[in-house]
Amino acid sequence: LGSFVIVKAGGSDIGYYYTDSMYARNAKAVRAAGKGLGHYYFNGYDNPTDAANRFVNSLVAYRKGDPLVYDAEESRFVSPSKVQAWANQVRARLGSDANIYVYMSSSVSYSYNWSAVAASGVKLWVANYGRNNGAYHGSPSVGYWDKWLIHQYTSSGRVSGYSGAMDMNLAKSNAWGNSSTTGTVVTPTNSSTKSGYYLGYSIAQTQRLLNAHGYHLAVDRSYGGATRAAVRDYQSKHGLTVDGYAGPATQASLSGVHSTSRIAVDGAAGSGTIGLWQQVMGTNADGVVS
Repeated sequence: LGSFVIVKAGGSDIGYYYTDSMYARNAKAVRAAGKGLGHYYFNGYDNPTDAANRFVNSLVAYRKGDPLVYDAEESRFVSPSKVQAWANQVRARLGSDANIYVYMSSSVSYSYNWSAVAASGVKLWVANYGRNNGAYHGSPSVGYWDKWLIHQYTSSGRVSGYSGAMDMNLAKSNAWGNSSTTGTVVTPTNSSTKSGYYLGYSIAQTQRLLNAHGYHLAVDRSYGGATRAAVRDYQSKHGLTVDGYAGPATQASLSGVHSTSRIAVDGAAGSGTIGLWQQVMGTNADGVVS
C-alpha cells in the first residue's frame, strides 16, 4: 500500500450529524496524490443507522476497499450494538464486502464485549501510544479480535511540511481491499493495563498527578477501582466528562496544560510514512519524516 491518509468524513458528537467542512477537499487531495484513502465517522448522539446513511451519502472519492471507520472515541456513546448497527447499514448500502473498521484504544477493546462485532468481520484500527514519543513501540495487545490491521502508535509524530504533532499509524498489508478477516474471536485473558499504560498514558504518572491534587493512591501501575474512582472524582470537580477514563482532556487538566483536539489521521504501512498535510496542503509528499 505505501503511504495513506484516513480523513474525517463527519460525526455526531456535537448533538447532531455533520459533514466535516474539510472532508471533500482532503479526500480529493489524497486521491489525487495517489495515496491510500480511508474515511471515518466520529461517534456521537445520532442513531447509528441514520448516521450510517448520512456517512454513505456524503462519501467523496470513495473506492471499493477504502477503510470505512466507525470511530468509537466519544466514551459516552461507545456501544458494541451501535457499532454493529452502523456496520450493518453501511454494508446494506455499499455491499457485504465493504471494508469496515472500528477505531478504539487498546483499553476499550477489553472494556466491552466485542465478540459479535469481531465475528461479523468488522476490522480493528487500534490506538495504543506507549511512551507516545513519536517512535514505534511494538504491536499492542487487543481484546476479542485475533489481530489488528491498523495501529495508531503515537500522537506525537512529525512530518515534513507541518510544524505540529500528528497521529501516526502503521497498517498491515491487507488493511486496504475487500479481503475478509479470519472471523476468529478471541476472549481476552489479560488486561491491556498490565503494560503499565492506559489509553496510551503511564498509569504510574496518572496516579502521581492525582496524588499531587490531593488523592492518596498507591503508585502501583494498575488502573484499578481506586484509580478509576479518583479519576471520576477529579473529573466531576473540574468540569470534565465523568467517565473514569483518564484520556487526553483529563491528562491535560491534571498536568495543567491546554488540551487541543486532534487534527487529522495520517499513517504509514511498512516503512513508508506520510502526513495528511504533506498530501493535502501541497507540500512535499515524499513520505519522509524529518
